[in-house]
Amino acid sequence: MPLGTTALDLVQGITEYSSRIALKMLFTQFGEVTACWIPPLEHRSNERAYVKFGTTKAAQAAFEASQAGQLFLDGVALRAEWRMAPARTQDSRDFEARGSNLMTSRDLMRAQMRGGKGDDRKGGGKGRRDLDGGGSRALMMDRVGGSRRNDDRER
Repeated sequence: MPLGTTALDLVQGITEYSSRIALKMLFTQFGEVTACWIPPLEHRSNERAYVKFGTTKAAQAAFEASQAGQLFLDGVALRAEWRMAPARTQDSRDFEARGSNLMTSRDLMRAQMRGGKGDDRKGGGKGRRDLDGGGSRALMMDRVGGSRRNDDRER
């Protein structure tokens, strides 16, 4: 095994019916799969699929199973070799995101609706302004107190 290698090239067994999800599920039995790639149909004859693992131990176990002829995807035997070229996802931006404080846009919107943090709109960030049917009167909602009031000022 090449030192520190966690990726395997799949040199035999990928067909036009092979899917990335089925491939990932097959290799997950050996450990965490961090990347799984199958080339598009028109490039499968000249590009190799690959699987990248979270640990070298998982990659070694998958490699040994491949060499022993124990890996089958959709009834077709898979053969793997160590990946010498860096995986397409391997660059300086790769990091372990598990446990980090990344937020989805949904989480961000929920946090803004609850606490109003980061809200630097006019009016102190305490209200949400919706125009009612007439367009000249605004309905103000105070997030802190939960009370509503009609504002007769023209906007």
